[in-house]
Amino acid sequence: GVRGEKWSDRLAKQIELSRVPVCQLFTGLRGTGKSTELRRLDARLSDRKRRNFLTVLIDADQVLDLTVEIDVSDVLSLILFQSEKVVLKAEGSSLPALKEGPFARFWAWATTTDVELGKLSVAAGGVGADFNLKSNPTVRTRVREVIANHAASFVKRVGDELSELNLRAQHAGYKGGLFIIFDSLEYKWAATATPAPNDYRQLIYFGDFFDELDAGQALT
Repeated sequence: GVRGEKWSDRLAKQIELSRVPVCQLFTGLRGTGKSTELRRLDARLSDRKRRNFLTVLIDADQVLDLTVEIDVSDVLSLILFQSEKVVLKAEGSSLPALKEGPFARFWAWATTTDVELGKLSVAAGGVGADFNLKSNPTVRTRVREVIANHAASFVKRVGDELSELNLRAQHAGYKGGLFIIFDSLEYKWAATATPAPNDYRQLIYFGDFFDELDAGQALT
């Protein structure tokens, strides 16, 4: 990027002026200040005198092992979990409420769909206030396998739960709703981890989630 450019302001203006959800990719070489700019963006978007978003800033390096391939399912699962934590804090609720909310419903679906994942979850002490795929590589691998086989259902569930969390954020006084910022993803990225390398259905469903394509048309 151009040194001296206020990238956080440029990103923020596009977001603040848009009437529809915005998905942006902000990348660059290491050490060029991307994380600093994202923290500035976080501060501006959460300013109550502006759009007043409830921002969810996630550092991939803290919750993912960046030495191995990253799957889109990893990202969406963590977005749901971290978003619920932020919303609960905004509502003044305690983290134990995670056992009854959107992520708990998603996890119940995943562990019911795959018995082995349920066993791993119990062995790891369950999913409470810390869903960290960096410290639970075995759970991470199993979650990927479950989602790869049920991509459409997974994407719909995450989308529905995030919509609910967005409404809760607005009811908590954040008129802009939720805005997610995911930092450090450029360090390691892979397309997907489906069982069959030639099966692109999972990518299509994820593309539909981000409004980049229509899954129904792409699959016909």
